[in-house]
Amino acid sequence: MLMIRLFLALVLILCAVSARAQNSTPNQPPVLTLDEAVALAQAHNRLIKDAQLTAAIGDDQIAKARTYRFPSVSFYGLGSQLFTPVDFTF
Repeated sequence: MLMIRLFLALVLILCAVSARAQNSTPNQPPVLTLDEAVALAQAHNRLIKDAQLTAAIGDDQIAKARTYRFPSVSFYGLGSQLFTPVDFTF
């Protein structure tokens, strides 16, 4: 009889602890401010990243085109030699 009372007391205590744990709010994530939410959305938006890459490509193309403003000089040399001498007899 004593064993049954101890078992029932233990079950009641565990049920009370379980019910209290369910009623209490768990660790809630921090609340985002509007500025934080906008910054987070911009950091992970594919369209914005694509637009930034397109702008960077355009800047590179402009820099490439500006290099053509300067004069360029190129040299090309070709040398040749016959393997056998040419000999003409008349």
